[in-house]
Parts: sequence; structure tokens; C-alpha cells
Amino acid sequence: MRKPALLASLLVILLGAFLAIVLGGKPEPAVLRHPAVIAGMQPIGLTTPSWQTVVLLATRDTDLPPARLWAAWERLEAWPSWAAPLVVETHWLDAPGWQVGARFEQTLDLGLMLRRVSSTETVGAVAPGQSVSWWKDQGGIRSSHVWSFEALPDGGSRIVDLEILHGVLVGLARPLAEASWQDKFDAAVDGLILAARRTK
Repeated sequence: MRKPALLASLLVILLGAFLAIVLGGKPEPAVLRHPAVIAGMQPIGLTTPSWQTVVLLATRDTDLPPARLWAAWERLEAWPSWAAPLVVETHWLDAPGWQVGARFEQTLDLGLMLRRVSSTETVGAVAPGQSVSWWKDQGGIRSSHVWSFEALPDGGSRIVDLEILHGVLVGLARPLAEASWQDKFDAAVDGLILAARRTK
């Protein structure tokens, strides 16, 4: 890495540390009461969020039924077509299909100095047509991700896309990156709805 790039990265880290210390805080209390957030913290052993915790929760109600949303969502390789700019690339590492233990790789564009980050994910829980989640503890960062499609009484659906991140580096990046990350999660859910409307 060149000196200017290294100095710029160090400056961003120091600014993040300063903002984390000055602003402190943790996720909004209303968000922490959401049932998906409570359930999402359990697999990573998180009972009380802190300044090191980022909760990205994108939820939408739509008139589309869960089966139609699931049909658009379950095609992993198509995620970049509707979840951009967050999702750049996705592919199965094993036999395709949403089942416990299945592995896939994804490349996300997280912006700022992180830019594109590739990770291998292992599916931890599946309720076919309703929800999928995966979680891990790697490199000092604990993460838990949940997608769910809840049927509503009127025949529509409630979509939840949740990511919980916890660790020192997450806390340092939070003041600079959280709003941008949330915007990308919101855009992914909106993109999924549009993709599901286009498919029959």
C-alpha cells in the first residue's frame, strides 16, 4: 500500500475512533425491541448491544404474497441485479439451494475505505418460503443476517432484511458508515419488491 493511501486509511480510522468516543451511543431502542433483532442477536451471543453494535433493519409491507417474493429472492445468483449497489457478486460454493449448512460467497460494496468485501457464508437456519439466516464470528466481528417473508392477513407480505454487526472495528466505522449502510439495505429490499413484480 502506498504511503498516501495508508495515511488516508489511518486518518479515517482515527476520525472514526474520535466520533465513536464523542458520539458513543448504541442502536435506537425501538429497533432493539423488534422481534427479528432480538432473535438475530441470539446466535452471536449478543444480549446487550453497545457502541460496537450496528443494527441494519430494512422492513417493508407489500401487497405481493410471500411465495412470489421468495421465488425472486431464492435465486442467489440474481441478487446483484436487484440488491445493487450493496451486493456486487454472489454464487454458491456447494450444491445450490437454501438448506442448513449450504455455503455461498458474496461480495458487498460497503463504501468508504472498506469498499468491496468478500465473505463466505454458511446457512444456519431455513424455513422454506419464510426465512433464512446465517451468522459467524470472524476476525473480531460477530455478524448475524436474516431475511424473512411474513404473510399478512390481507394476502400481502412483510419483508425483513436484518444485519447485526458487532466488534471494535464496526464501532469505529459506525459514525461514518451506518447511514450509508442502512440506505443500501433499504435499496436492496425495494429492489427485491420490484424484481418480484417483474416475475410471474
